[in-house]
Amino acid sequence: MKEKIILGNKVELSYDSIGFRAGTLAISFKVGNIAALEKSFRDAGQNNLEVIQQCDADGHVQATHERYDIFREIKKTIGATPEEDVVTIVLEQESVIEMRLRHLESGQGIQDGAIQDLGDVVSGLAEAQGVSL
Repeated sequence: MKEKIILGNKVELSYDSIGFRAGTLAISFKVGNIAALEKSFRDAGQNNLEVIQQCDADGHVQATHERYDIFREIKKTIGATPEEDVVTIVLEQESVIEMRLRHLESGQGIQDGAIQDLGDVVSGLAEAQGVSL
């Protein structure tokens, strides 16, 4: 069994190495399928990358990586044989302020949509009653 990471949406991915450098988190997968890995991270979306758990082979949490939620790069290093190929995902750490602003903006978008939906319902009811607003 290999060590794994668990994304916020509960997706578990077995990895081979993990490292930090200048505000980035690099996770490497030997014999990784670049398309499948990219899909896993893109499908997770930024909110589900805010907390990434790093677990040992038995599933015990070894570390928690927070706010490495900006998908920065995916690259494949070709080895001498296909078994030596390595896919590396690089995530950039978002500042607490940027994360909070992003959440506020997304919440505002939801609120604006709800207000628009309510306005549409009221307009529809008024039209049905022959009242103009």
